Amino acid sequence: MKQAYRILTNFVMPLLIISALIFANELGVGAAEPGTIAGNVKVLGAINSANVVVYLESVGDDNFDAPSEHAIMDQKNKEYIPHVLPIVKGTTVDFVNSDDGIFHNVHAYREDKSTIFNVAMPFAGTKYSRKFDNEGEVLVLCDKHQEMRAYIVVLPNPYFAKTNKYGDFVIKNVPPGKYTLKTWHENRQPESQEIVVEPGKITKVNLILKEKKHRDQKRASITERPRFHKPSFLNFIQ
Repeated sequence: MKQAYRILTNFVMPLLIISALIFANELGVGAAEPGTIAGNVKVLGAINSANVVVYLESVGDDNFDAPSEHAIMDQKNKEYIPHVLPIVKGTTVDFVNSDDGIFHNVHAYREDKSTIFNVAMPFAGTKYSRKFDNEGEVLVLCDKHQEMRAYIVVLPNPYFAKTNKYGDFVIKNVPPGKYTLKTWHENRQPESQEIVVEPGKITKVNLILKEKKHRDQKRASITERPRFHKPSFLNFIQ
């Protein structure tokens, strides 16, 4: 009887406790409650404060799975919708021509103005899917219609948001910790701020974006239209 009791206390009980801890960890029991980042970004000199991407520079090792659902960038009424599309690296974007009777193409450029791909979208219903594995800014044009311009911002983690026309944004379910919060805007200086996210609390942030000081520098030059390249039905490799 005593031997059975020793076996129970020395071997069985520890195993049961370890199993319970593992099970609780899988359920998230005892894990720190996530926090929220909310605030406002004022874009000086702009009509409104929309289309600012606010994101965390790094969260852990930034090893996050891309969503299985594809993002969409539509060509409609000779306009790219949305104008700014923030995504997590590894996300696939579906480019769609929704303009009946209008020939478009999708011409994507890296920040150094080199072409990533250039694909013809000859009629309504044409779709081209592309996976974006490299972080950074991608300029998207239609060579046939000079007014068509959009940006894809490829980010290292899913903790980001895009401002509305008033500059408001919210990033939810953020693990507690210290972070560097950054901004992206197509023609304003990026800003950053060190923040602390506490469990179950809202971290308030207010930022002001100013015009870029050196519009002739390489970083600012992506806002200028690169030289035309004839579109092709071939999909060029990134």
